Amino acid sequence: MINRKKLQEQLLLEREVYLTSHQNSYQNKSKRSEVLLYNAPMNWMQQWPLAYPITIESGCQHKVTDIDSNEYIDFCLGYSAAFPGHGSKDVSKLLHEQMNKGMVYTMPSSLDAKVAGLLKERFGQDFWGFALSATDANRFMIKLCRAITNRKKILVFNGCYHGTVEEAFAMGENGETKTREGNIGIGVETSRTTAAIEFNNRAALEQELEKGIYACLLLEPVMTNCGIIHPMEGYLEQAKELCKKNGTVFIIDEAHTITTDYAGYAKKHNLEPDALILGKCIGGGFPAGAYGVSESIKNKIDEIIRVEYSDTSGIGGTMTGSIMAMSGIKAALTYELTKENFIRANANTDIIVKGMGEIIEKNRLEWSIARLGARFDIWFAKTPGKDASEAFSQHDEVLYEYLFTALVNKGYIMSPYWNLLGSVSPYLSEVECHQYLLDFEEAVMKIID
Repeated sequence: MINRKKLQEQLLLEREVYLTSHQNSYQNKSKRSEVLLYNAPMNWMQQWPLAYPITIESGCQHKVTDIDSNEYIDFCLGYSAAFPGHGSKDVSKLLHEQMNKGMVYTMPSSLDAKVAGLLKERFGQDFWGFALSATDANRFMIKLCRAITNRKKILVFNGCYHGTVEEAFAMGENGETKTREGNIGIGVETSRTTAAIEFNNRAALEQELEKGIYACLLLEPVMTNCGIIHPMEGYLEQAKELCKKNGTVFIIDEAHTITTDYAGYAKKHNLEPDALILGKCIGGGFPAGAYGVSESIKNKIDEIIRVEYSDTSGIGGTMTGSIMAMSGIKAALTYELTKENFIRANANTDIIVKGMGEIIEKNRLEWSIARLGARFDIWFAKTPGKDASEAFSQHDEVLYEYLFTALVNKGYIMSPYWNLLGSVSPYLSEVECHQYLLDFEEAVMKIID
C-alpha cells in the first residue's frame, strides 16, 4: 500500500535532485523566456511534471542527452514520432541526398507514386493524400467529409485527441457537448460542429449515428490521450456498420496506434475504415502526415474537388506533399518501420510489462497495466478505465509526478501524460529493459509500507 507521507517526502527529495542535476536546463529556460512565446517553441513543451522542462542536446536511437550531460533512455520518443529512432543514419542519408537535389519543388516528383504505393501496400487504403502532420490530415478529411455528405457535424469520443483540430476539443455530458477546458479563441460554439460521447458506450453510439446527421465519426481505434483504453469486443465493428448504414464516413486516426503492429491497428484487426490517418513516425522525424481513403470515398471526393479552386479549397499548403516529406516517409518505411524492428520493440515491451506486473503484484499495489503493441501505460487503479470519465477520475497527480521525476533522475524519460506512459524502442537491449525494472522497483519501494 502507498504511504502518502512517504510519497510526499520522496517527491520533495526527487524535486531537489532534479533541480541540482539540471541547472543548465534551468538557465536555458530563462533564456527562452526572454524571446519565446510560451517559454518554448510550442506551448505543450512546458507540460511536464517537473519544475521546468529538460533541454535536449542530442539523440541517438533510443537515447537522448541533455545540456547538463545527463543521458536518458527515451520512453517518450516524441510521443512515438521518434519510434524509428533518433538520428537514424539510413533515414538521414536519404534526406540529405534529397536536400542536395532540392527541398521544395511545388510540382510532382517521381517519388510521389512510389510512396503512395508503399502506404497502400502496408496499410491497405486505395488512394493517398498528404499533409505536414496528422492534425492537418484530420482537418482535411473533416472538410472533405462535410463536402461529400453535405453534413456539418462530426462525432468524436470524450477524451480523444486528434492534434489541434478545434472540432475535436469536445466533451459530452448528459447529452450536451461543450468545448474542452483550455481551448481558446473558439470561432463557433463547439456544440454546433461536434457531438462527443463516451468511448465503449454502445447505446450512445447507436443513438447518435442513427440520427443521420454526422459527416464523419473520427476515432482512435484504441484511445491513447487519457490512458490506453481498448475497445470492447465488437465495438469498432459496430461503429463501422452504423456509419455505413447512416451515411457517416468512418475515419480511424492511427497517429499513435500505429505502434501496435507493422501495418497498424486497423489493418491488423481487418477494420477497413473509409479513411485512415497517419502522422508522427511515418516521416522518420521529418514533418509528415497522410490520409488514405477507399476507392468509393475517392470517387466522391473527385465529384467535389475542382482544380481551378484548389487554392481556396482549404486542402493542403505550399509544403504539403513536399519532396522532403516523400523522402522522409520512404526512408522511415524502408529502413526503420520494419517488421524486424516491430518484433524487437514488442519483445522489449513483453519484458517490461511482465516485470512491472510482477512488481505490482508482489507489493500488492492496486495498479494495473494497459498495453498497445510497443506502448505501455500504468494505471493507478485495479483495472484500466473503459472510457475517459473513468480515466480522469483515476488520475493521481502526486503519485504520477513522483514516479515521473524519480525515473527522470534515474535516467528515463516517460511521456508526460495522464498516466505513466512509455513507448518502447526496438533499440533497447534486454539488459536495459531489466535495469529499468530494477530502477522502477526501487522508486516504488521508497513509498510503500
